[in-house]
Amino acid sequence: MKKTGLIVLLVLSAYFLQGCLVVEKMVFDVRLMSDTTGYAVVTAFNVSSDAVGNKEFDDDVALLADMNGGDGFLDYMREFGREVLERHLYIEDGKLNGSCKFTFKSVKNVESIQYDGEYYYLRVNNENTRLGETNGTVIEKDGFKWVVWEKGARSLNFEFYNTSKAKTRDLVPAFKGILK
Repeated sequence: MKKTGLIVLLVLSAYFLQGCLVVEKMVFDVRLMSDTTGYAVVTAFNVSSDAVGNKEFDDDVALLADMNGGDGFLDYMREFGREVLERHLYIEDGKLNGSCKFTFKSVKNVESIQYDGEYYYLRVNNENTRLGETNGTVIEKDGFKWVVWEKGARSLNFEFYNTSKAKTRDLVPAFKGILK
């Protein structure tokens, strides 16, 4: 089951959306080594499941297990031009969080950030997503927010919050079972 209208932003969220996983907050720290190459660290906070049935919930737990140590996640990331350097899921303050560090050869492989030779820019869909802090300039136009960074920027930071009111199920107990 795909979760539509959710914060489908990058790496973890794209992978999570293969099931019914919901991420409350995503933080992106993109470091450019050239105009278009570099690495990114993406952190997902409060990962839960919106699965109604037990089969879908079990599918979400299987995704977590793969994210935590399987090759499927690595293959998935490679398909989208991302080479994973580090990844881990962890429990903090009773919530399941995850982090992934990866390299990229094209900045557009990170949330479809565009580079036109003068500026980097990212379009944010306002439906079920709220833009948090960023080190870029925010411009609102035609129902969208755009984050813009100048050409010389070497650090592109932004965060998103999921504003969907979907009812969710806690994944912490299931994740603890994966760790055993």
